[in-house]
Amino acid sequence: MDRDKLLEMIADERTQKVLRHFCFRLTSRIRSWDAFEEAEDLAQAVTERAIRHIKSFEGRATIITWLCRIALNLYLSKLGRKNSDNSLHYDLSLDYQVEEYLTIAETVIDQNQLSETTILFLIQLKKALKELKKLYPKQYEALGLWVLYDLDYEGIAQVQGSKMQAVKSRLNRAREFLRQRTKDL
Repeated sequence: MDRDKLLEMIADERTQKVLRHFCFRLTSRIRSWDAFEEAEDLAQAVTERAIRHIKSFEGRATIITWLCRIALNLYLSKLGRKNSDNSLHYDLSLDYQVEEYLTIAETVIDQNQLSETTILFLIQLKKALKELKKLYPKQYEALGLWVLYDLDYEGIAQVQGSKMQAVKSRLNRAREFLRQRTKDL
């Protein structure tokens, strides 16, 4: 694909809208008060980096997948949470959210101001979230990318540096593990 066509695809309004949405989802996971401004800054940085490194686009993925991968890398670099193998550190946002939900559940349960049904539901949720943390790291990471960032199999495979079939397998195993561990809840 020629350089001008790629530049046109990067600058396309729909591509930029998807990129900004992805960047917002990334930045809103950790700090919500300035997520919109951070997302705009991140999307701008991604666009600039993509233009500078346009020759490195190999065409194995869609342009938006490539841009989202750049966004994820920039964001993780900014957070200082990048692994040596260049994959998403599996505790990035999923751990943060699981811990947040567990804290909320424990706080609400401790207040004893809820109906018995609600308390039972929160106890079940707390148990399910604890089971989630027992997944293998790559399964946990794949599930987090799928649930939190709406990445498809191809996008997750790129982030993890894996084949798409491996990602499908990880997600299926993760879902089956959680189904088995939570069926009695």
